[in-house]
Amino acid sequence: MKFFVALLLLSASAFGQEGIPDDVGTGLLPAGLVGETDAVIKQSRIEALQHTVQAMEARYIEGLDDASAVIQAERELATARLDATNVMQERLDAIEEALRSAVLRWQRVKELQRGGYRGGDAASDITNRIAVYRYRIMWLQEKSSEKTQTKATDLATSEHEGIPHDVGTGILPPGLDGNATLEAIKQTQIHALQQGVHAARSRILEGLDSVNNLFEIQTQLAIARLETTSVTQERLDFIQEALGSALLAWQRTVELQRVGARGGDTATEALTRAAVFGYRVMWLKEKHSESGQSQALESPASEHEGIPQDVGTGLLPQGLIGDSSLDVIQQHRIDALQETVRGLHSRVLEGSDKINNLLDAQLDLTLARLDVANIKQERLDLIEDSLRTALFTWQRVKELQRVGARGGDQGSEGQARAAVFRYRVMWLNEKAG
Repeated sequence: MKFFVALLLLSASAFGQEGIPDDVGTGLLPAGLVGETDAVIKQSRIEALQHTVQAMEARYIEGLDDASAVIQAERELATARLDATNVMQERLDAIEEALRSAVLRWQRVKELQRGGYRGGDAASDITNRIAVYRYRIMWLQEKSSEKTQTKATDLATSEHEGIPHDVGTGILPPGLDGNATLEAIKQTQIHALQQGVHAARSRILEGLDSVNNLFEIQTQLAIARLETTSVTQERLDFIQEALGSALLAWQRTVELQRVGARGGDTATEALTRAAVFGYRVMWLKEKHSESGQSQALESPASEHEGIPQDVGTGLLPQGLIGDSSLDVIQQHRIDALQETVRGLHSRVLEGSDKINNLLDAQLDLTLARLDVANIKQERLDLIEDSLRTALFTWQRVKELQRVGARGGDQGSEGQARAAVFRYRVMWLNEKAG
């Protein structure tokens, strides 16, 4: 019976246009989006991301973009490759390839740093080092999963195991010793992320970076710290610290907005506000898990509970306190992300922002909406709506590419196309249950 159900799903989705919005499905579509199986669509996503990484790497080498865009594309590529296979060795190889790229780029930064050239700054060193540690941790975790009799925290590898031979004999980031345990690498990553947050804040104050990169690093730091403990109070403290940082960033953005200074635009204000509500959602969920009571999800937290005192007495986003039940906070987060997407969409059209920031915000919005949707058809509709937006974005990039306008470069086209395939994969996975 299950076989026939799967066959019906395959027939409806893979060989038709089910799940592809009618208002865009009749227009220009990326090759391989329609009439293909789930496996082929996943491969199309991988190829789009490979194309993106190559284009972004070229822009990075030419000094036209910073490393963060390449790192982000490589991370999504690694995720897509892992999503396409359950074979242990293939998964290890995918992570090792991502690690190779990250180490080579970090080595290049160190060479630029040694010669005093552009691109060899401390922020670039930290950003690329963080990427190296991330993939090393992923490799160790994947490797440990096949050794069920060995605790991951105690696992040590043989010298340089999992580190590509063509880069493993050169200079390596501090702490990337072949005999380092998983927990040791995690602590090294946390230290690098803390340095990254500090560097990003300094660059923002100097007008050299956007708040997007700061929140990306802060989120990675919060997740990395949460992975090191199962003690509820420690986890609450980590989230509360991240919430405090987000609140400070939002308060500063509001002040810049008040005086009409750079960095106080509508999109940045909405983005920082969304981050505040995002961490508040995390805190409430962690607090509710401690109580073990389902009704706690409907109960508001006490006034200011979980909000750092050093910032909680200042200006706060409307809706953060008062009726602060989880579902209310989640809706505030969705509203803020919708404002962020609208603002970034306008900025991208004006050529004043990067498409990857828009695509990131769109993904955050999709995940936030899915987080509150429990009905399957509602979830399918939400993903289809995101697919529609992604298709419109890709079609516009293709038009810019056709006329040779700014924003139609190969990297932007690859990113937009990969986003389309991402939502198509999400829809197919949701449909299949």
